[in-house]
Amino acid sequence: MKNTLLLLLLPLLFQISVYGQNDRVTASGKTAKFGSGSMAMVKTRTKPKDKKMGLSGPRRPENIENEDVGAAFNTLEEGNYDDAIEQLDDFSDSDPDAAFGLGFAYYLDGQTDRAIEAFQQMAELDPENTDALYYLGLIYAEEGDYEKAEEKLLDLLTINPMDETAWYELGFLYLDAGYYEDAYECFDTVLLINPEDPDAPYEMARLHAISGNTEEALSALELAFANGFYDAEFVRMDPDLEEVRNTEAYEELMATYFPE
Repeated sequence: MKNTLLLLLLPLLFQISVYGQNDRVTASGKTAKFGSGSMAMVKTRTKPKDKKMGLSGPRRPENIENEDVGAAFNTLEEGNYDDAIEQLDDFSDSDPDAAFGLGFAYYLDGQTDRAIEAFQQMAELDPENTDALYYLGLIYAEEGDYEKAEEKLLDLLTINPMDETAWYELGFLYLDAGYYEDAYECFDTVLLINPEDPDAPYEMARLHAISGNTEEALSALELAFANGFYDAEFVRMDPDLEEVRNTEAYEELMATYFPE
């Protein structure tokens, strides 16, 4: 099954589109949309929920070999960021788990620049581990540096093209920046990897609605609900779905999946 999906994804990963002379082609062959020197972006849309825990709290590595690093993660999870930084800093130059935890500790302590340095250190220590690239992508996106966010997510997908969370985050980046065709392509890939994903079809519904394709938006919205999308309040407030909400079909969908 995995090999079949990889074969299906190859045309997407190795396509080269020409959108302008400043486009660059990544190692995966997918053309980057944000050229060198892109202006900082201001996020205009929000997500109904993150695909991972995101940056709201530390994610503990599964197998921490160094007991001191494990103890430092305990400190971090207790919210003692200064103490965790002090503990993790002793090992971060050589231990990727320590560098990973240090990145979270700095971020949660409001030291974003140092968080980026720590996650970059982890990526250098463990090049095949994509977690640091994922969180670097999230931080850069949060900071409005969509060029670097895109770069990290594409680097991640070069290593692991089956990472649906990275495809989702890349798609949301493109959605927010107005690259709607590229965004749709990313969300479609999420569904190719995981047909039961609820968030990708929701974002596809937004894209259809933005393009004025109300029927397609309703179909995608129904798939999102059938797959378990649960944030009804977000649906009712989403400005992208304003026209969709004016239809009887929308009212029927909401009554079916979110009866009051």
